[in-house]
Amino acid sequence: MIVVPKKNFSKATERNKIKRQMRECFRINKHILHSVLEENNLHIALLISYIAKDKLTLKEAENSLVKSLNRLHSELKKMDTSSVHNNDKSI
Repeated sequence: MIVVPKKNFSKATERNKIKRQMRECFRINKHILHSVLEENNLHIALLISYIAKDKLTLKEAENSLVKSLNRLHSELKKMDTSSVHNNDKSI
């Protein structure tokens, strides 16, 4: 789900264009999360909130989204590693 605040972009056409842009950026880069989710049989609900005050270029939006996806990927990897260690201790 992608959220673009009405406060920052009053026209629906602007908000919809930004949402389409962000959906396309996610579609192109979803492979970043796909591998870790599939390996661990995980499912997540992802909410993307567009908090910039101005419209970003497609490249700027994509770079920002990739950075966030990489951060989420590393957090999921940490969770996976810690859960394996926790399971080992309980055995």
